[in-house]
Amino acid sequence: MIPECLEKALLSYKDQKQNVTCEPSSRFWAAVYLVPVFSNPTGWTYTEERCKKLVQVARKYNILLIAEDVYNLIYFQDACPPKRLLSYDLATDADYTGGNVLSNGTFSKIFAPSVRLGWIEGPAKLLCPIYESLLATPFRKKEKKQLSKSDPTKVPHDNSAVSHNVNKPSQLHLEKRLAALCDTLDELKPTDWQYHRPKGGFFVWVTFPEHISALEFLRFARERYDVTFLPGICCSPTLGSKNSARLAFSSLNEDAIVSGLKKLILAYENFTKSKKNELA
Repeated sequence: MIPECLEKALLSYKDQKQNVTCEPSSRFWAAVYLVPVFSNPTGWTYTEERCKKLVQVARKYNILLIAEDVYNLIYFQDACPPKRLLSYDLATDADYTGGNVLSNGTFSKIFAPSVRLGWIEGPAKLLCPIYESLLATPFRKKEKKQLSKSDPTKVPHDNSAVSHNVNKPSQLHLEKRLAALCDTLDELKPTDWQYHRPKGGFFVWVTFPEHISALEFLRFARERYDVTFLPGICCSPTLGSKNSARLAFSSLNEDAIVSGLKKLILAYENFTKSKKNELA
């Protein structure tokens, strides 16, 4: 999410609506859902400058930023993971208006996909109405006990406690799988492939030459080599990234990752040869 593009979109959307006010005393008139750290599908992380600008735009236009803080818990370095967007929404800022960022966390990525349990962090202005509405919901007594409040100022904004303690075993497994994928890419990938080695998350984003259709290549690779990936066009609301692919490594062991990537590279070499023959 580019702050300048967000601001442009907000202005355009605001012009189309009636009774929209950007006064901080009013209710949010728009919300934006973001994945700022090790995002799906690219694995990229917002810079500190971008995070600060996004918060400034949110305050200026009185909108809510909802950050999916999931993949920052899956961090493969000894240092603390990147800070969450919530940590840039500081009450000490001159333009602070009570908070414009909510952080969503989940155990489904660090324990098991079936664990549908999570948490929300944010300032009291945003959390209290959520908590009160949940208390008013007709839960069973057992479910109601699961609701709890905590002081967000006492929670590390980088989730370091979770990353370095609760999640360490799964981190080690995932780090080995990422290394298997990226080391094989470094050794064998075609020279016209580009990729960035992430420091966490589940995904690696590969970019092919502009003239390559990842969707067409996927069909070729799946039918002839029984290997698959997610084409970039399936991740874009504007049908962009047509020459990109998301490679996921979380659910396979190292041997399967290396074997699959070798097949994918072989498939690419033969795919590009077939395209050249078609043009000859």
